[in-house]
Amino acid sequence: MHAWSLLSNMEDRFYASNEGYPDSLGFHYAYDSGVANHLRVAAGDLVVVRSSRTIYGVSRIDAIDKAEGIKVRFRCPQCQRTDFVERKVEKPTYLCRSCRHLFDASIRSEERVMQYTANYGASWRVLGDEISVDDLEPLLSGSKQNAIRGCKIDGLKLLLEREHVCIVTEPNLDRPRLVGGHREALVRVRNGQAGFREELRRRYGWNCLITGSCPEDVLEAAHLRAFAVHATHNPDEGVFLRADIHRLFDRGLVAVDPKTMTVVVAPKLARFSDYQALQGKSVAPGPYISALADHHRETASAWVTEMTSA
Repeated sequence: MHAWSLLSNMEDRFYASNEGYPDSLGFHYAYDSGVANHLRVAAGDLVVVRSSRTIYGVSRIDAIDKAEGIKVRFRCPQCQRTDFVERKVEKPTYLCRSCRHLFDASIRSEERVMQYTANYGASWRVLGDEISVDDLEPLLSGSKQNAIRGCKIDGLKLLLEREHVCIVTEPNLDRPRLVGGHREALVRVRNGQAGFREELRRRYGWNCLITGSCPEDVLEAAHLRAFAVHATHNPDEGVFLRADIHRLFDRGLVAVDPKTMTVVVAPKLARFSDYQALQGKSVAPGPYISALADHHRETASAWVTEMTSA
Protein backbone atom coordinates (compact mmCIF):
# COMPACT_ATOMS: atom_id res chain seq x y z
CA MET A 1 0.00 0.00 0.00
CA HIS A 2 1.19 3.49 -0.88
CA ALA A 3 0.04 7.07 -0.40
CA TRP A 4 -0.19 9.70 -3.13
CA SER A 5 -0.73 13.41 -3.55
CA LEU A 6 -3.13 14.08 -6.45
CA LEU A 7 -3.07 17.57 -7.95
CA SER A 8 -6.69 18.53 -8.56
CA ASN A 9 -8.19 19.42 -11.92
CA MET A 10 -9.98 22.39 -10.32
CA GLU A 11 -7.07 24.79 -10.14
CA ASP A 12 -3.54 23.70 -10.84
CA ARG A 13 -3.15 21.01 -13.46
CA PHE A 14 -1.40 22.74 -16.35
CA TYR A 15 -3.30 22.64 -19.65
CA ALA A 16 -1.32 24.70 -22.14
CA SER A 17 -0.16 21.48 -23.82
CA ASN A 18 -3.37 19.41 -23.55
CA GLU A 19 -7.16 19.66 -23.13
CA GLY A 20 -7.27 18.77 -19.44
CA TYR A 21 -8.66 15.91 -17.37
CA PRO A 22 -12.31 15.29 -16.43
CA ASP A 23 -11.85 15.03 -12.66
CA SER A 24 -14.80 15.08 -10.27
CA LEU A 25 -13.71 16.26 -6.82
CA GLY A 26 -14.83 13.85 -4.12
CA PHE A 27 -15.53 11.02 -6.57
CA HIS A 28 -12.79 10.23 -9.06
CA TYR A 29 -9.44 11.37 -10.41
CA ALA A 30 -8.51 11.09 -14.09
CA TYR A 31 -5.03 10.71 -15.54
CA ASP A 32 -3.31 8.89 -18.39
CA SER A 33 -0.20 6.97 -19.33
CA GLY A 34 1.74 10.17 -19.88
CA VAL A 35 1.55 11.09 -16.19
CA ALA A 36 4.43 10.19 -13.87
CA ASN A 37 3.63 7.32 -11.44
CA HIS A 38 0.54 6.26 -13.43
CA LEU A 39 1.46 2.55 -13.16
CA ARG A 40 2.24 2.68 -9.45
CA VAL A 41 -1.11 3.96 -8.19
CA ALA A 42 -3.31 1.05 -7.06
CA ALA A 43 -6.63 0.22 -5.43
CA GLY A 44 -6.35 0.49 -1.65
CA ASP A 45 -3.78 3.30 -1.76
CA LEU A 46 -4.32 6.35 0.42
CA VAL A 47 -4.72 9.60 -1.54
CA VAL A 48 -4.72 13.29 -0.66
CA VAL A 49 -6.43 15.50 -3.24
CA ARG A 50 -5.03 19.01 -3.28
CA SER A 51 -4.15 22.16 -5.20
CA SER A 52 -1.00 24.23 -4.77
CA ARG A 53 -2.78 26.15 -2.01
CA THR A 54 -5.45 23.89 -0.53
CA ILE A 55 -5.83 20.35 0.78
CA TYR A 56 -9.32 19.31 -0.33
CA GLY A 57 -9.64 15.90 1.27
CA VAL A 58 -8.34 12.40 1.86
CA SER A 59 -9.59 8.97 0.86
CA ARG A 60 -8.60 5.50 -0.29
CA ILE A 61 -8.86 4.33 -3.88
CA ASP A 62 -11.73 1.89 -4.29
CA ALA A 63 -10.92 0.84 -7.84
CA ILE A 64 -9.11 2.00 -10.96
CA ASP A 65 -10.76 1.81 -14.37
CA LYS A 66 -8.71 1.97 -17.53
CA ALA A 67 -9.41 2.16 -21.23
CA GLU A 68 -7.60 3.06 -24.41
CA GLY A 69 -8.26 6.57 -25.60
CA ILE A 70 -7.01 9.58 -27.50
CA LYS A 71 -5.24 12.53 -25.94
CA VAL A 72 -5.01 15.86 -27.71
CA ARG A 73 -1.63 17.51 -27.26
CA PHE A 74 -0.41 20.96 -28.22
CA ARG A 75 3.22 21.38 -29.22
CA CYS A 76 5.76 24.09 -29.84
CA PRO A 77 5.79 24.76 -33.62
CA GLN A 78 9.60 24.87 -33.64
CA CYS A 79 10.83 21.93 -31.52
CA GLN A 80 7.56 19.93 -31.35
CA ARG A 81 7.80 19.57 -27.57
CA THR A 82 4.99 20.22 -25.10
CA ASP A 83 7.04 22.07 -22.49
CA PHE A 84 5.69 25.58 -22.98
CA VAL A 85 4.00 28.14 -20.75
CA GLU A 86 1.53 30.94 -21.28
CA ARG A 87 2.80 34.48 -20.81
CA LYS A 88 0.16 36.42 -18.92
CA VAL A 89 1.01 39.90 -20.21
CA GLU A 90 3.68 39.87 -22.89
CA LYS A 91 3.22 38.83 -26.50
CA PRO A 92 3.64 36.42 -28.26
CA THR A 93 1.40 34.36 -25.98
CA TYR A 94 3.57 31.29 -25.34
CA LEU A 95 7.18 30.58 -24.43
CA CYS A 96 8.71 27.16 -25.08
CA ARG A 97 10.90 26.28 -22.13
CA SER A 98 12.82 23.73 -24.21
CA CYS A 99 13.95 25.85 -27.16
CA ARG A 100 12.93 29.35 -25.90
CA HIS A 101 10.78 29.91 -28.99
CA LEU A 102 7.97 32.49 -28.68
CA PHE A 103 4.69 31.86 -30.51
CA ASP A 104 0.95 32.59 -30.51
CA ALA A 105 -0.40 29.34 -31.98
CA SER A 106 0.66 25.81 -31.04
CA ILE A 107 0.50 22.67 -33.20
CA ARG A 108 -2.33 20.26 -32.36
CA SER A 109 -1.72 16.51 -32.41
CA GLU A 110 -3.54 13.37 -31.26
CA GLU A 111 -1.90 10.49 -29.38
CA ARG A 112 -3.19 7.12 -28.29
CA VAL A 113 -2.91 6.73 -24.53
CA MET A 114 -4.21 4.53 -21.75
CA GLN A 115 -6.72 6.51 -19.71
CA TYR A 116 -7.14 5.82 -15.99
CA THR A 117 -9.87 6.81 -13.55
CA ALA A 118 -9.11 6.32 -9.85
CA ASN A 119 -12.45 6.03 -8.02
CA TYR A 120 -12.21 7.13 -4.39
CA GLY A 121 -15.67 8.43 -3.46
CA ALA A 122 -16.72 5.72 -0.98
CA SER A 123 -14.30 6.86 1.75
CA TRP A 124 -13.96 10.54 0.85
CA ARG A 125 -13.27 12.82 3.83
CA VAL A 126 -13.34 16.58 3.25
CA LEU A 127 -10.59 18.50 5.03
CA GLY A 128 -10.97 22.11 6.10
CA ASP A 129 -8.02 23.80 7.77
CA GLU A 130 -6.79 20.71 9.58
CA ILE A 131 -3.88 20.14 7.22
CA SER A 132 -2.09 22.74 5.13
CA VAL A 133 0.00 22.42 1.99
CA ASP A 134 3.05 23.35 4.08
CA ASP A 135 2.30 20.43 6.42
CA LEU A 136 2.09 18.00 3.51
CA GLU A 137 5.00 19.14 1.33
CA PRO A 138 7.83 17.58 3.45
CA LEU A 139 6.19 14.18 2.98
CA LEU A 140 6.11 14.36 -0.82
CA SER A 141 8.61 13.10 -3.37
CA GLY A 142 9.17 14.00 -7.00
CA SER A 143 8.86 17.28 -8.86
CA LYS A 144 6.29 19.82 -7.75
CA GLN A 145 5.13 19.93 -11.37
CA ASN A 146 3.99 16.29 -11.25
CA ALA A 147 0.25 15.72 -10.96
CA ILE A 148 0.81 12.51 -8.97
CA ARG A 149 3.51 12.55 -6.29
CA GLY A 150 4.48 9.91 -3.81
CA CYS A 151 3.72 10.58 -0.15
CA LYS A 152 5.26 8.96 2.92
CA ILE A 153 2.34 6.91 4.19
CA ASP A 154 3.48 6.68 7.81
CA GLY A 155 4.07 10.44 7.92
CA LEU A 156 0.64 11.09 6.42
CA LYS A 157 -1.07 8.83 8.96
CA LEU A 158 0.71 10.63 11.80
CA LEU A 159 -0.31 13.97 10.36
CA LEU A 160 -3.96 12.89 10.16
CA GLU A 161 -3.89 11.46 13.68
CA ARG A 162 -2.22 14.59 15.06
CA GLU A 163 -5.07 16.70 13.73
CA HIS A 164 -7.67 14.19 14.92
CA VAL A 165 -8.70 13.38 11.38
CA CYS A 166 -10.20 9.91 11.24
CA ILE A 167 -8.24 7.75 8.82
CA VAL A 168 -10.61 6.34 6.25
CA THR A 169 -11.36 2.64 6.45
CA GLU A 170 -9.75 0.01 4.30
CA PRO A 171 -11.72 -0.53 1.07
CA ASN A 172 -13.40 -3.86 0.46
CA LEU A 173 -11.61 -4.77 -2.73
CA ASP A 174 -13.48 -8.08 -3.05
CA ARG A 175 -16.99 -6.65 -3.10
CA PRO A 176 -19.03 -6.96 -6.33
CA ARG A 177 -18.74 -3.95 -8.60
CA LEU A 178 -21.23 -2.52 -11.04
CA VAL A 179 -20.23 -2.89 -14.66
CA GLY A 180 -18.49 0.28 -15.77
CA GLY A 181 -15.69 1.22 -18.09
CA HIS A 182 -15.28 3.90 -20.71
CA ARG A 183 -15.81 4.44 -24.39
CA GLU A 184 -13.23 6.18 -26.50
CA ALA A 185 -13.97 9.88 -26.88
CA LEU A 186 -12.33 13.26 -27.12
CA VAL A 187 -13.32 14.99 -23.89
CA ARG A 188 -13.94 18.73 -24.00
CA VAL A 189 -12.93 20.48 -20.78
CA ARG A 190 -13.88 24.09 -20.04
CA ASN A 191 -10.73 26.20 -20.12
CA GLY A 192 -10.68 28.84 -17.41
CA GLN A 193 -13.37 27.29 -15.19
CA ALA A 194 -11.13 27.43 -12.11
CA GLY A 195 -10.43 31.13 -12.66
CA PHE A 196 -14.15 31.79 -13.15
CA ARG A 197 -14.93 30.05 -9.85
CA GLU A 198 -12.22 31.99 -8.02
CA GLU A 199 -13.54 35.31 -9.32
CA LEU A 200 -17.05 34.44 -8.11
CA ARG A 201 -15.60 33.54 -4.71
CA ARG A 202 -13.85 36.90 -4.56
CA ARG A 203 -17.06 38.73 -5.40
CA TYR A 204 -19.64 36.79 -3.43
CA GLY A 205 -17.85 34.51 -0.98
CA TRP A 206 -19.12 30.95 -0.51
CA ASN A 207 -22.77 31.93 -0.95
CA CYS A 208 -25.47 30.45 -3.15
CA LEU A 209 -27.43 33.26 -4.82
CA ILE A 210 -30.71 31.63 -3.77
CA THR A 211 -30.08 29.71 -0.53
CA GLY A 212 -27.27 31.76 1.01
CA SER A 213 -24.15 30.56 2.83
CA CYS A 214 -23.08 27.00 1.93
CA PRO A 215 -20.03 24.74 2.21
CA GLU A 216 -17.85 25.33 -0.81
CA ASP A 217 -18.04 21.60 -1.63
CA VAL A 218 -21.70 21.93 -2.70
CA LEU A 219 -21.38 25.23 -4.56
CA GLU A 220 -21.07 25.29 -8.33
CA ALA A 221 -19.96 28.23 -10.47
CA ALA A 222 -23.05 28.71 -12.63
CA HIS A 223 -23.18 30.41 -16.02
CA LEU A 224 -26.55 32.14 -16.23
CA ARG A 225 -26.28 32.03 -20.01
CA ALA A 226 -25.39 28.62 -21.42
CA PHE A 227 -21.62 28.17 -21.66
CA ALA A 228 -22.10 25.66 -24.49
CA VAL A 229 -23.49 28.46 -26.66
CA HIS A 230 -20.99 31.31 -26.10
CA ALA A 231 -18.00 29.40 -24.60
CA THR A 232 -16.86 32.40 -22.56
CA HIS A 233 -16.54 33.02 -18.82
CA ASN A 234 -18.23 36.32 -17.95
CA PRO A 235 -18.25 36.85 -14.16
CA ASP A 236 -20.99 39.48 -14.61
CA GLU A 237 -23.24 36.65 -15.80
CA GLY A 238 -22.16 34.13 -13.19
CA VAL A 239 -23.18 33.27 -9.63
CA PHE A 240 -22.70 30.43 -7.16
CA LEU A 241 -25.61 28.02 -6.94
CA ARG A 242 -25.95 25.04 -4.62
CA ALA A 243 -25.57 21.88 -6.71
CA ASP A 244 -29.25 20.84 -6.56
CA ILE A 245 -30.46 24.41 -7.15
CA HIS A 246 -28.11 24.64 -10.14
CA ARG A 247 -29.73 21.56 -11.69
CA LEU A 248 -33.21 22.96 -11.14
CA PHE A 249 -32.15 26.36 -12.51
CA ASP A 250 -30.69 24.83 -15.68
CA ARG A 251 -33.84 22.74 -16.18
CA GLY A 252 -36.10 25.76 -15.84
CA LEU A 253 -37.67 24.70 -12.54
CA VAL A 254 -36.34 27.60 -10.50
CA ALA A 255 -35.86 31.20 -11.66
CA VAL A 256 -35.55 34.75 -10.35
CA ASP A 257 -38.08 37.46 -11.23
CA PRO A 258 -35.89 40.45 -12.17
CA LYS A 259 -38.62 42.99 -11.34
CA THR A 260 -39.00 41.91 -7.71
CA MET A 261 -35.65 40.07 -7.36
CA THR A 262 -37.46 37.17 -5.74
CA VAL A 263 -37.33 33.44 -6.40
CA VAL A 264 -40.08 31.78 -8.42
CA VAL A 265 -40.55 28.02 -8.34
CA ALA A 266 -42.13 25.84 -11.04
CA PRO A 267 -45.63 24.53 -10.29
CA LYS A 268 -44.41 20.96 -10.65
CA LEU A 269 -42.26 21.44 -7.52
CA ALA A 270 -45.26 22.37 -5.37
CA ARG A 271 -45.28 19.01 -3.58
CA PHE A 272 -41.65 19.41 -2.48
CA SER A 273 -41.87 21.59 0.61
CA ASP A 274 -38.16 22.45 0.85
CA TYR A 275 -38.13 23.85 -2.68
CA GLN A 276 -41.58 25.42 -2.47
CA ALA A 277 -40.34 27.31 0.61
CA LEU A 278 -37.97 29.21 -1.70
CA GLN A 279 -40.92 30.85 -3.48
CA GLY A 280 -40.77 34.62 -2.91
CA LYS A 281 -37.32 34.53 -1.26
CA SER A 282 -35.44 37.77 -1.89
CA VAL A 283 -32.25 37.70 -3.95
CA ALA A 284 -29.56 40.38 -3.82
CA PRO A 285 -29.24 42.51 -6.99
CA GLY A 286 -26.02 42.42 -8.94
CA PRO A 287 -24.49 42.67 -12.42
CA TYR A 288 -26.20 39.39 -13.29
CA ILE A 289 -29.73 40.92 -13.44
CA SER A 290 -29.85 41.02 -17.23
CA ALA A 291 -28.94 37.33 -17.53
CA LEU A 292 -31.47 36.45 -14.81
CA ALA A 293 -34.13 38.38 -16.76
CA ASP A 294 -33.49 36.40 -19.93
CA HIS A 295 -33.60 33.11 -18.01
CA HIS A 296 -36.84 34.14 -16.24
CA ARG A 297 -38.51 35.13 -19.51
CA GLU A 298 -37.71 31.77 -21.13
CA THR A 299 -38.66 29.84 -18.00
CA ALA A 300 -41.98 31.62 -17.43
CA SER A 301 -42.92 31.12 -21.07
CA ALA A 302 -42.27 27.38 -20.78
CA TRP A 303 -44.42 27.15 -17.63
CA VAL A 304 -47.33 28.87 -19.39
CA THR A 305 -47.01 26.48 -22.33
CA GLU A 306 -47.04 23.46 -19.98
CA MET A 307 -50.11 24.68 -18.10
CA THR A 308 -52.12 25.49 -21.23
CA SER A 309 -51.31 22.16 -22.83
CA ALA A 310 -52.11 20.13 -19.70
